[in-house]
Amino acid sequence: MKEKRILLLLDNIGNVVIQNRVGIIRYARPHTSWVFLRLSPGLPNLMRLVRNWKPHGGIGRVGREDLIRLVRRLGIPFVNIFGGRQFPEVPQVGTDDQAIGRMAADHLARLGFRHFGYFGLQELGRGGFASERGKGFAAELQKRGHSVEMFNWNRNYPGRVPHTARTLWGEVRWQRWLVWLPKPVAIFACDDLRAQWLADLCYKLGLRIPEEVALIGADGDELECQTAWPPLSTVRIPSATEGYEAARMLERLLAGQAPPTESILLSPDRVLTAASTELSAVSDPRLGRALQYIREHSHEKCPVEAMAQHAGLSRRVLENLFRQQLKTTPFKELRLLRIERACQLLRETNDSLDTIVSRIGYSCRSRFSTDFRRQMGITPVRYRKRQHPAP
Repeated sequence: MKEKRILLLLDNIGNVVIQNRVGIIRYARPHTSWVFLRLSPGLPNLMRLVRNWKPHGGIGRVGREDLIRLVRRLGIPFVNIFGGRQFPEVPQVGTDDQAIGRMAADHLARLGFRHFGYFGLQELGRGGFASERGKGFAAELQKRGHSVEMFNWNRNYPGRVPHTARTLWGEVRWQRWLVWLPKPVAIFACDDLRAQWLADLCYKLGLRIPEEVALIGADGDELECQTAWPPLSTVRIPSATEGYEAARMLERLLAGQAPPTESILLSPDRVLTAASTELSAVSDPRLGRALQYIREHSHEKCPVEAMAQHAGLSRRVLENLFRQQLKTTPFKELRLLRIERACQLLRETNDSLDTIVSRIGYSCRSRFSTDFRRQMGITPVRYRKRQHPAP
């Protein structure tokens, strides 16, 4: 095979980028003869360095219009790993950012919160990943009858906050926003790094996590999540699969195939729960007991009836409480928990589909497949293949 030089425009930090590279290499080895040059998109003299190397193609994470223009000037087949708004000038693979926001909203709403906040980025030009995640978050909450306070970078929030050591631009405004929000409040930060920033501010301000402020981030960056205090819940994205699918697309472009007309958007994996959201904010303790029971016994037969009995309620009263406080039903909650467990088993085990169906409490494989596709937008078989792509 003739050697091909492949440019990787990827930053040097972050678990997402590391997993993107894992996916790219997993695809490229051993059936291609690609050699790689990895450069940061913000590197000075980037164009000169790239042109001296003369790559045949490239893959990168490019979310700014100036970098998109730079990529187009290279005149080579290039695949952008980006799940936000589409840049139609460049073929694109990524995780659906609005779906990430919806998953975060679903997780927090099911805990029983009534007040919600979103912390994103100050983005210029066409909306990037943070804007898209915020849209998905707000839209899902609106469907459930909730509103959300989006942090506004141009607003001066009222009130005074105690003086603390400040290291980041805009930190005073974040502090005022955190204090101003009604409590208890559940906040989704656009990524794990920003969630960690908010966790640090809560510590400085004496706001208890998760009792007063529940926090969830996104991307599944283990370093950011586990070094925060308390550890952070996060929406995990299939970063390695992003890289794998981007490499697959690039090989097709190098072979002369026409670029796809639509972005390839993957579904986020699931919420990895940690201490930052490990509570139930429902006001009725009976409902809290019911939720705890169904989370521990979702795999059993007839758990809804047992849940009502455990909470000391009739099934009808329990259903009314679910509708009033959680905007859902016990059966829908049960179904979501089972699908979440199925996703975990599909990713982490080699169990057959029939075995998984039995382990999560379904008695009918066809019913499970229908529910899974309705919830995840993909069949269980296809979901597993995306988690473990084969060359």
